[in-house]
Amino acid sequence: MIWSFAPGLEGGAENQTRKIAIELVRRGRHCEIWTAWQKSHWAREEISEGIRIRRFGRHVPRIAPPLGTPGPLRFWLNLPRTWLARASFMADVRTYASQAGRPDVFHLHEPSWLGGFAVEIGRKAHIPVFCQEATFPTLQAPGYDVPNRKHLSHLKREAWFIAMLPYMANDMIVKGIPSHRVFLLPSGIVIPDDFSDVEKSRNVLYIGNFSQSALWKAFDVLLDAWGHVHRDCPGAILTVVGGGDASPWIDHARKIGVDGSIVFTGRVPHTEPFFRKAGLFVLPSRVEGMSNALLEAMSWGLPCVVSDIPGNRAVIDHEVNGLVVQVNNSVALAEAIVHLLNNPALRSSMGSHARKKAESEFDIRCVTDRLLEIYRFVLDEQSGAVKNDH
Repeated sequence: MIWSFAPGLEGGAENQTRKIAIELVRRGRHCEIWTAWQKSHWAREEISEGIRIRRFGRHVPRIAPPLGTPGPLRFWLNLPRTWLARASFMADVRTYASQAGRPDVFHLHEPSWLGGFAVEIGRKAHIPVFCQEATFPTLQAPGYDVPNRKHLSHLKREAWFIAMLPYMANDMIVKGIPSHRVFLLPSGIVIPDDFSDVEKSRNVLYIGNFSQSALWKAFDVLLDAWGHVHRDCPGAILTVVGGGDASPWIDHARKIGVDGSIVFTGRVPHTEPFFRKAGLFVLPSRVEGMSNALLEAMSWGLPCVVSDIPGNRAVIDHEVNGLVVQVNNSVALAEAIVHLLNNPALRSSMGSHARKKAESEFDIRCVTDRLLEIYRFVLDEQSGAVKNDH
């Protein structure tokens, strides 16, 4: 269950939902994605890549604000519409869930308020709910644009939790979630058959969703750093891939005189061609969980330059498979990029280590094996508890 899904903009949660669902279907499991019907021309129900997608909320297309994350003022202006859209979604799901066959589990890659809602509709049927926390601090309270937000926030604490990283698990336990209800499981990625030719390529790649906040994604730091890189490595190209409104950053690039060395692609159906042509990957975020784009870059054998935040440090070992630089420091970011651009052998060595780590820790097949073990454990636990109640 996830609020937004394809063909809408895809962030990390949507990406992970799709990958896990595809792998489960490949193994012969029946998997459905329940999401909001945000555009009237989208099908209410369809099968894509073997996954049945059901879209709920008959009134959502008429009242939901435009897709994407608005600024603070637009958030408050859109709040009544968003509140009503979520209410429509929940009413529709409640009706369907009361009539449909009983699923074994509910899994939420973006739990927020939906975690509490899933607990609400799964309670009577004893359906376990898994909330996969991807942000830090964890267990963030729903916003005012959610009906019964306090009630849903309280209900969510009854779920089982999947933490991508140990510090997230510890944060949940400190906040009162019993340790036996918290499991560790990283994001999973599909390991490609080939590699990027990092020694020959001087292309720098960034992938991000421009509908997300610059306060989190640090688009400003990226472009200011590129001003320094463009001066020191005039032939280098920065490719910026991602949907959402990038026009403010395109204007910023023009103002600082680097627009000729940056390619803004907008949203693309497949990122593989961009990974294949890149020589290194950059991620300067101020706030990040476990970035799918970062893991995918590693799987293509790309050395990565990342900001010094917990989610990045969990996967990038400084001077082994990439470089870690101070958050908000565009000069340090630029120096790291220039250092790698000027050292093709170092790019190759770091890229090789990145690939090995991706294969050993983040292969979608291994992650799905562990996820199915978690499902079975909880289903067995819950089955025993129900029998004891009777």
